Amino acid sequence: YDLLSIPMQVFQTPVEWEEAVIMMRWILTIYWTLDMVLSCFVGFYVKGGALELRVRKITRRYLRGRFFIDAIVVVPDWIIVLLGDDASMLDGMGLLRIMKVGKVLRLIRLSHFKSKLRNIQDHVDSEYLSVVLNLIASVASILAACHYVCCLWFMLGSSLSEPTWLSVEGIEKAGFLYQYTTSLHWAITQFTPGSMSVQPHNVPE
Repeated sequence: YDLLSIPMQVFQTPVEWEEAVIMMRWILTIYWTLDMVLSCFVGFYVKGGALELRVRKITRRYLRGRFFIDAIVVVPDWIIVLLGDDASMLDGMGLLRIMKVGKVLRLIRLSHFKSKLRNIQDHVDSEYLSVVLNLIASVASILAACHYVCCLWFMLGSSLSEPTWLSVEGIEKAGFLYQYTTSLHWAITQFTPGSMSVQPHNVPE
């Protein structure tokens, strides 16, 4: 969810999606908070191959490690969740934008996903299933890359004052789904021999 939702902050979320977004915001905030607590109980290997399971040692290692990054992500999330609609007042002080940028740090935590996927593959005895998992992982990586290029392409078009692909193509005031699918279509064509009518209209693009 983080991989998809964090870069999609460049789009204007439809009003009818607000309740679902608020619910997911609560779920994710609680999840990452519990993850911080449980990180104090996850053992680690020390030099010599011994497994360290003492909570005091584990907590000290966590506080010296990624605790700071986790706190930067979780604390602003709780502020936004608890304030609810009143969180918009932080925008005037520039704090809301800083908090949203801080969410990008959460993607650093997702770097562990690759190692977890490798651990799953190590426990797969079937060669056929291993090939299928590798294929799914490759396709998912390509789709994720297209998703990020799509969001960057839309952000570039919506942040420039000069005529951009959004204004020239008449997509500037279109609905969220049309804006996203058009941007995604353009991103996919950059990875394939395909083409589409959307083209750059200024030097930055």
